Amino acid sequence: MIQGQNKIIADKKLGNIFAGPNTDTYVSPLPSERPDGCHFGESVYTKVAKLWSDSLSNTFFSGSSPFIPSAPTGTRPGLMIGLDESARAENSAWIESQDPGAESKLAGFSTVVQVLDTLDHSSSAPEFAISIGPVPVLNGEATLWISSDPARDFTYQIYNQAGQEVLTASGSTTSELTEVPMNLSRLSPGMYIVQVELNQKVQRKKIVVLN
Repeated sequence: MIQGQNKIIADKKLGNIFAGPNTDTYVSPLPSERPDGCHFGESVYTKVAKLWSDSLSNTFFSGSSPFIPSAPTGTRPGLMIGLDESARAENSAWIESQDPGAESKLAGFSTVVQVLDTLDHSSSAPEFAISIGPVPVLNGEATLWISSDPARDFTYQIYNQAGQEVLTASGSTTSELTEVPMNLSRLSPGMYIVQVELNQKVQRKKIVVLN
């Protein structure tokens, strides 16, 4: 997989693609940080985010070209992979063997999986695009960029990993590219979902806060 990624990075025709940190080399001293020897546990998210932050070197910034992606055309159904009752029963034995007591956590699992898996997608063609920086968020300050027609009302909500709304705000776009400052200083370190609603359309982005 890494060889394939490196091939894409080296393809000059594509351009503007850069390598992130090689997280395979991260050896955790705590079993909880990599419980199966491969995937990261929740307790190590902040450390992994720092690896990504450190990879944003002067070489990256001098060689990259920032841009706002244009809104795609056509229709793409949102991905729905939440566990229904039959899937929950079928998978409960495996889940319980990996994490004793995990079955009791599955009540909200379908919702969380659905939100995370539909990031950056909507059930119909979006009429706007969003970008958020810096990544990860440092010192509680971030900026949301909205690319859309001017004079459009929007709202944004921020959700934690439990699906709870922790922040909401609203405003109006003032140009084709509107810059919206976000004060995230009261959020605890961790991963969040930013959801932006504009003209009855929704876009989502995942962010990591390192306050």
